[in-house]
Amino acid sequence: MNTGTFHCRQTGLYLFALTLYVDPSDEAFPINMYLNNIVVARPYTGASDATVASSETAVATARRGDELRIKFATTEATTVRAKTRFSAVLIQKLQKVS
Repeated sequence: MNTGTFHCRQTGLYLFALTLYVDPSDEAFPINMYLNNIVVARPYTGASDATVASSETAVATARRGDELRIKFATTEATTVRAKTRFSAVLIQKLQKVS
């Protein structure tokens, strides 16, 4: 099951990427990427009469057990297309994070 949450298994430097696809709409579609409840990226799509995509990439240091979560920035937005993608890649393991 995809919950929109990633739990870091190792301490290290991570690349987080999100591509957001939105159906035609008269509204903007804000979504946030949080690392331990701190916003690290904000992909955004404006109103459009066509399907649109927006992407955002963040590089951040994270500790084992840290949580990266994708959440809507407003309560008005409720659905995301099946083609929306989220990836997390460990770039480099680290022994300690200050």
